Amino acid sequence: MQTNLQKIDKVINFFKEALSKHKSLDKDFIEVFLETIDENKDKLKIVANKLKLDTDFYDLFISHNKLDEESIIHEIVKKDNKYYKNFLKLKKYKIIHNQSSGFYPKNIMLVSTNPNPRSFLLSDFSLIDKFDERKKSLVGDLIDNNENMLLNIYYYLRYFHLPSFSSIELKNIKIEDIFIIDENKSFVILYKDTSIIRDVVKDSDMYYETVLFDSTITKALTNIKKYTSGILFQNVENFEELIKKQLRIDFDGSVYNIKLAKENYYIFNNSSLEYNLINKNILSVNLSLAEINTMYPNILDERLLIIEKERIKEASKKVSTLKENKHSRFDISDLIEFMKIMRNSANKNISLEDKADSFNLNKSIDDANIELEFLIKSDESNKIYYAYLMKLLEELKNKNIVISSFRSYVWIINKHIFRTIENIRDIKFNEIQKIIYNLEDSYKLKSKIKIIDRIKHFFNFCGKNDIVKIPIGGMFYPKSFIFKEEIDPILNRIEQNFIEKNQVDRFGRVNKYKLLQKKALLLIAFYSGLRKDELRTRLFKDVNLFVNKLVIDVNTIGPNILKTTLKTKNARRRVETFIDDSKHLKIIDDFLKLRMEIEKNRTIKFLFLATNKTTILIKPIHETYINDISISIKEVVDRYVSFHSLRHSFATYQFKKMLEEIDEYPYAMLQLAMMMGHSHYNTTLDSYIHYDFIRLLQNKYLI
Repeated sequence: MQTNLQKIDKVINFFKEALSKHKSLDKDFIEVFLETIDENKDKLKIVANKLKLDTDFYDLFISHNKLDEESIIHEIVKKDNKYYKNFLKLKKYKIIHNQSSGFYPKNIMLVSTNPNPRSFLLSDFSLIDKFDERKKSLVGDLIDNNENMLLNIYYYLRYFHLPSFSSIELKNIKIEDIFIIDENKSFVILYKDTSIIRDVVKDSDMYYETVLFDSTITKALTNIKKYTSGILFQNVENFEELIKKQLRIDFDGSVYNIKLAKENYYIFNNSSLEYNLINKNILSVNLSLAEINTMYPNILDERLLIIEKERIKEASKKVSTLKENKHSRFDISDLIEFMKIMRNSANKNISLEDKADSFNLNKSIDDANIELEFLIKSDESNKIYYAYLMKLLEELKNKNIVISSFRSYVWIINKHIFRTIENIRDIKFNEIQKIIYNLEDSYKLKSKIKIIDRIKHFFNFCGKNDIVKIPIGGMFYPKSFIFKEEIDPILNRIEQNFIEKNQVDRFGRVNKYKLLQKKALLLIAFYSGLRKDELRTRLFKDVNLFVNKLVIDVNTIGPNILKTTLKTKNARRRVETFIDDSKHLKIIDDFLKLRMEIEKNRTIKFLFLATNKTTILIKPIHETYINDISISIKEVVDRYVSFHSLRHSFATYQFKKMLEEIDEYPYAMLQLAMMMGHSHYNTTLDSYIHYDFIRLLQNKYLI
């Protein structure tokens, strides 16, 4: 402990010396900053003998100096700007570690507990009235179908619509990709650039996502779609120039003003949560064409549905091989110990041949490969990374690349893929967007081309290599969820498959238990959102039914018996939910009563029990048992689904209920995250909430 404090003190002393050399740094800032780090040494992060500042430190800095308690708005803004500029200078002058976040929040309210959004503090509220007036005027023009119809639609989509559209997105919209559901609902298929990871030949091979239009745009586009075809906006550049002129008239030429006015306008009329979800500031699971087709048959072209079915096949291949991993990211530091080829390579004056002589390059590569082969077998979560390293080592051994290139490629893949993407085998499109955004923002053209080339190389490898093969065509397809209306057909299919598989002529005690347990397992998963292993390891005493209230205690007792663990520490929780379907309630109740009868005869711990042809056993069900239920689900639901989709269903329907019944969104959202066993509600929203589905269920849009 003493050694660590000494190290921190040494870094702080170095930091103070570095500060003294830069006179442009604000004296007040230096004083406040030094006092903060001196009094919070135990919370500092040290990397390569330098302070590394991240969002946690900024939170600490703000709370320690009580900046979020400042009552005078003028003082907030003044201090924010000063600290923002000085933190940027610390990074510019290389006083702090280069991986530090350079962006201290320009507005304290971003990290404060104040529930009001930042726009409330910084906006002239008269702008909201201007926004309202201009929006009403535009709506009127769109209804009247005047001569500037397309320009008005463009202006509306750029600055008044939720979600917002960029000029690039609008430039590529084809009328054929717009679909009218009814007089208030429509959507467009937006094709996204995935060239960073693969070569795309045609639109049908591209990743796409659906974006819902509001009722105003739906009405305007209905007429256009009847009489025209091709690109919707033929001259985007001209439209942009015309809109700039209009902005000068409407909002003093300030894009910032109109964005703040828009944010405030919609939040005043709805909620901050709904606004951010619809505007894609907060991500949720994308709406698939297959889901739209399930809700609204005969809307989509058959061509698109065929393409989607092929993607479902690809995505399903992925699902069948995936496991829930506790570790999904890999850091190069984990590899340094055995990568002997890294030795001496820092000396650029030594030739490759000399290096080979000095430490036997080929032997080092062979040793590294042995280590990697072992890791591939023992560490499922990072198998892809290890396999790719072996590929690079092969190229190094064959002298297709030199050591410096090897090190560079490893660094690129580690930084831009494995530190960015949560699970490479279940990649989300927003993670690809993040990679692209970071490249555009941070790198010169030459470096960007080099990085993109290496990323493409990696994904091409993943698409072809037998050890880690990822079906590239299904990488970006969003997992669907299971509609309430599909539960009963699935229950019927479970019974049908059970009778056929077991050749059941009559239902004795054991067969009755087997079938009832499968149905109950499906329903408990649907109404509780528990993970597969959480269900499998539940004890009988963990589950209680009070009238129609299902209460499940997710604890470590069952996992400990089976010598396994819960996925995370946050998985320990109590889930309380209500079953509103009388048929489903009866199935669960009947199962629990039958299970109780078994408990009377002998002490059996687990809720769901394995069976053979004639006997109910004392051990819990195996993973393959749940796979059988997944088969029944897929036979009924013609989308990208698995047993895990029931967890998506639970989260989505709970969220829908929350929007309809609860006003205290922040607290309700935290409660839902806890019910899901997540440490942060962002995980729930990003990975499980199908918000656009909820919007389509409404008679009118939430906004």
